[in-house]
Amino acid sequence: MKLLAALLFIPILAVAAADQYTQQAFDVVMSGRAQRAFNLDEETPAMRALYGNTSMGEKALLARRLVEAGVTFVLVSGAWGYFDHHGDEVRWGGIEKGLKPLLPRVDQTLHAIVTDLESRGLLDTTLILMMGEFGRSPVINKNAGRDHWTRVMSMVMAGGGLRHGQVIGSTDRRGSDIATRPVTPGDLAATVYRHLGIDTGAHWIDRQGRPMPIVTEGGQPIAELG
Repeated sequence: MKLLAALLFIPILAVAAADQYTQQAFDVVMSGRAQRAFNLDEETPAMRALYGNTSMGEKALLARRLVEAGVTFVLVSGAWGYFDHHGDEVRWGGIEKGLKPLLPRVDQTLHAIVTDLESRGLLDTTLILMMGEFGRSPVINKNAGRDHWTRVMSMVMAGGGLRHGQVIGSTDRRGSDIATRPVTPGDLAATVYRHLGIDTGAHWIDRQGRPMPIVTEGGQPIAELG
């Protein structure tokens, strides 16, 4: 009994000493809300059809359920390389064989989660980002695909109580370089941190004990979004 008491006492102390975000995570898991969120059978056939009977659609539906359960950060992704359409010689294919049949599923899923969150009164408090980690070359390669392109990329944002219905920035006519209003990764990070209520001037400490800014290169929240 003494050993059992000690084993129970240590986690309780750990939770009590944790920051508010860690305590919130413990609450979501230990209350059973997270476990219930994973039961997609609770959703109606009509709701499941709205998201699409695909892996991506089911993951987005699960994301909405996790948001309802109190989870504050959810990543929805396909398999590794899901959007890596270098050409028809790779697993995911090129533009015609790979990307073209994928895009309707992406459109359906994105529309579903935006409209579903809005109907539940959760869109203004939930920021949705549809993006990758870099862009794609403006030239189709010899394998009917497009390769990595770090100079410019695009993304879609919805929700979060921001001002939407606008296009911020532009590229040249080839989609090769930024033409107007560049937005940096630091700007995007600052926008997301502000939405989450995290101080954009905060630092984290690396293994050498040095303070590192969470927003780099002078990033600022994207002003056009409000």
